Amino acid sequence: MDGKTVFILCEKPDAAARLAKSLNEKGNVKEKRVNGVPYYEAYRGGKRLLIISALGHLYTVAPKIEDRDVYPVFDFYWAPKFMVERNSSQTRNG
Repeated sequence: MDGKTVFILCEKPDAAARLAKSLNEKGNVKEKRVNGVPYYEAYRGGKRLLIISALGHLYTVAPKIEDRDVYPVFDFYWAPKFMVERNSSQTRNG
């Protein structure tokens, strides 16, 4: 192994588990945890892969105008989900 580590971020925990299992050359992958957060360690092509997950979508599209009475909306931008959706507090830092 050449000492390189590759960090892979998946959208959801089940996606991280499936990806780790499919990429690992050394057999079954074991789930590990740091502060209750699961991650997977796999090896492929001489590289260590650390595969973790987010809590789902971190970004979403949002209309550039704030007036909700305007329809249809054609002008969007990418925004952090916690900033534009009320029930996304789990993705907020802190």
